[in-house]
Amino acid sequence: MPVRRSSIRRSLLDEGKALQLVAGPDVGLPAGGGYSDPLRSSLAAMRADWQQHGATLLAWWNGDDSAFAFKPWNFVVREPNRLPWAAAKFGKAAD
Repeated sequence: MPVRRSSIRRSLLDEGKALQLVAGPDVGLPAGGGYSDPLRSSLAAMRADWQQHGATLLAWWNGDDSAFAFKPWNFVVREPNRLPWAAAKFGKAAD
């Protein structure tokens, strides 16, 4: 007898969204990338994604290049004495 399994799909964080979480919503992205309207309706989605993926993005921010891979043209300067945009806006991410 087949077993029905329920699966909880964790949302994958695309590169455009990750870039906006670390650099801020004003970062330039190609059309269709990232959050549709990061300053209004997407703020709740940004907060939820930060809670889910923030620990990974913080690891990348702190120098772990294996934590997240940005394409070379999405260059982000990681400043050691500064937090990523979402960390400053939403606070500490869940572990």
